[in-house]
Amino acid sequence: MSLLLDAIIEQRRQDAIEYADFLARLLEHAEKIGKGESEAGVTYPDWASTSARRALVDFAWPHGIEIDIEYVHGVIQSAKEHGWAGNPMKERALARELRKVLPDGFDSRRMKELIDRLKEHGEYC
Repeated sequence: MSLLLDAIIEQRRQDAIEYADFLARLLEHAEKIGKGESEAGVTYPDWASTSARRALVDFAWPHGIEIDIEYVHGVIQSAKEHGWAGNPMKERALARELRKVLPDGFDSRRMKELIDRLKEHGEYC
């Protein structure tokens, strides 16, 4: 019985250590978020100073194609109409403007993903 009790106590001690490690990692992650650092180690350009701009940088852009994301940000800011998010006509108008600066291979599914990503951030709405 004593061995069983020792095993239970040891298991509880391990759980406590694992929980403490979990809390430490949570705190570290929260500090990174507070500083605006990327979990993936991405170094953001100076213009990507907000979470919305960093989300635009983090978007899964096509590989092997150079895209000036800062320019895309500018197009979004100048082309979006007031109240565009949730308005199908205004969303299509923004998508038309984006298609002018994005590569030809940027299909409608990817455009919808980009528009949905933009709608998640107040800076773009």
